[in-house]
Amino acid sequence: MFEDLKPHLEDLRKRLVISTLTIGVAFCVCFGFWEVIFDWVAFPIQSALKNESIRAHLATLTVLEGVFVALKVAFFGSLVIAMPVIFWQFWLFVAPGLYKHEKKNSPAFCGICKHDVFLWCGVCVLCSATCCGGECLAFWKWEV
Repeated sequence: MFEDLKPHLEDLRKRLVISTLTIGVAFCVCFGFWEVIFDWVAFPIQSALKNESIRAHLATLTVLEGVFVALKVAFFGSLVIAMPVIFWQFWLFVAPGLYKHEKKNSPAFCGICKHDVFLWCGVCVLCSATCCGGECLAFWKWEV
């Protein structure tokens, strides 16, 4: 009974291992640059807090909060970087079980996998241009 399921479980294990290793490698890379990523993510709030009418700043409240911030920034950055591989592994696992007419309806999913890097770049530029009135573009040394 379970012999029929064994090849599927082996394939699932292979896909999960590849996805996990991709996240791990991306985490190591992102952890090396966590301060740069954090500065980029926190730039809008820090530029808003420079307003003289607001007396506030970002602060760590506990001893380990700085470590956890570094780990969280690196982990979520690695998820963003590894998403194309994760989606592709998901597709490689699911696609053999689909009928031909079901596979015809999936180019949008494959298109997201291939072009999400350009999507995220566009979203970042658009958000930085609109969220803080163009002040965020100064982070990239662009003129508005």
